[in-house]
Amino acid sequence: MGVYFIADEAAANLSEIWDGHIERGGQIENANGLIAEFLEVFQNLADFPDIGTPRTYLQADQRAFPHDDYIIVYRRQPERVDILHVVYGRMDLDAYFSEV
Repeated sequence: MGVYFIADEAAANLSEIWDGHIERGGQIENANGLIAEFLEVFQNLADFPDIGTPRTYLQADQRAFPHDDYIIVYRRQPERVDILHVVYGRMDLDAYFSEV
């Protein structure tokens, strides 16, 4: 079973996703379920780190993997996968990643 690490930026992204779900009137249980889904995808990425794809807006050693309306950005390390960002997939990703 692979190992993953959630970077500070990705943790902040998850917190914003959870908060946004609640602010839009969602139930806490549903918000928790959404985060649990992300954690399952993170584990899948750790188990199969080559399933993501490079993207022009990312650094050469980063990969992206879609989940629902979001893009998970990660980097493969020798012993783990680093989850770097979890962003809304319909935003201007070129602009967002030019600033991070």
